[in-house]
Amino acid sequence: MKIGIDLLPLKTYSITRGIGKYSYDLVKAIIHADRVNRYFLYNVPRQLFNHFQLENVTNAESAAQPCDTDSLDLFIFTSIFELDYDILPDPDEIRCKKAVIMYDLIPVLFWEHYIACIPDSFVSQYFTRLAFVSQFDLIFAISTTTKNDLVDILEIPGEKIIVIYSGLSEYFHVERSNSKQVQQIKLKYGITRDYLLSTPAFDFRKNIFGIFESFSNLSSDLIEDLDLVLVCTLTPFQKSTLLNMWKDLKLPSDHLILTNYIPTDDLVVLYDGAKMFVFPSFYEGFGIPVLEAMSRGALW
Repeated sequence: MKIGIDLLPLKTYSITRGIGKYSYDLVKAIIHADRVNRYFLYNVPRQLFNHFQLENVTNAESAAQPCDTDSLDLFIFTSIFELDYDILPDPDEIRCKKAVIMYDLIPVLFWEHYIACIPDSFVSQYFTRLAFVSQFDLIFAISTTTKNDLVDILEIPGEKIIVIYSGLSEYFHVERSNSKQVQQIKLKYGITRDYLLSTPAFDFRKNIFGIFESFSNLSSDLIEDLDLVLVCTLTPFQKSTLLNMWKDLKLPSDHLILTNYIPTDDLVVLYDGAKMFVFPSFYEGFGIPVLEAMSRGALW
């Protein structure tokens, strides 16, 4: 078979989120496990070409054109919801069997926090692409929850949906960090005490305020001995907002560590050194951080 896969999430903000992680890890695992079929990867960032370099794989930095799919047996979209990136072929122009990976329907489920808050042009894009989902020959869902939402909300026939759970990135298949490595990572990010770790996004459903409020409800002795470390990408405005929220709860300013985006190797060590992992999300399609934390013994 000749299989085309679009990897646009590796070119967008999604590269730092679950969608990017899932797309990267899944496609990399597939091409290394299957040396029989031929793969044609599109929208691959030039700096990642060598990550997918195999004899049966052809990489392209550009998007697929409809004519490129003439000779393919299957074309897979790893995400059709990279809004404001008009470099995807329209699914109805694909000239072979087509499949899509679906992560969640969170904007529909939490309408007032997402759809009601974005520009009309984005709303139009989102629902145009949502309408495409029923046209796919096959849909891959990242969890049974996502599959159920597709059946219940979009009325997609269950037999068209296959659940493929997220796996653990290769970065996490390493030996546990020793005390020296943990101490070095704490020094690097200014962590001076034992710490609780969380990896949320600045997003309503990630419930950062719930994390702060719970921390404030700890006994004064525990608060004195603990830092809260948040690993997430933040704009200056978002950082200022979190600092003000923390201050409003009358929590000591030097007990909150905002790392911003960090390399995965550093994150692994932070998991290893944490007293506990905290992730009180209101809703997840899958929730990769929970899997990561469990693998490193930070969640039980």
